Amino acid sequence: MCLASRPEPLLARALGHYPQLRLEKLNRSDLERYARSTIVIPPYYQTILGGSNGRASLIFNDPHFSSTGDLASWLSATLVEKAEGIFLWLRLTVEAVSQALQ
Repeated sequence: MCLASRPEPLLARALGHYPQLRLEKLNRSDLERYARSTIVIPPYYQTILGGSNGRASLIFNDPHFSSTGDLASWLSATLVEKAEGIFLWLRLTVEAVSQALQ
């Protein structure tokens, strides 16, 4: 029998003695590859990121973005982390973020 669930304390106590697979650890590299290849920051964002008036830190709450590549890497890493191994969540979120960036 196979049971799929998010980590739930009740299930962990009841089924903890059975073998387990943590899919979020097994498919993380696939999620990272998908996010990196799908998230594209439009070139005009470089104007925002490269400005010396602090616009990037106001918009993205992080002053460390000096290029669109930095922003894409940060978005990819953040969304993969929040997906917790769920590809469908990542796909839908990446799609929504990509539309918002346009």
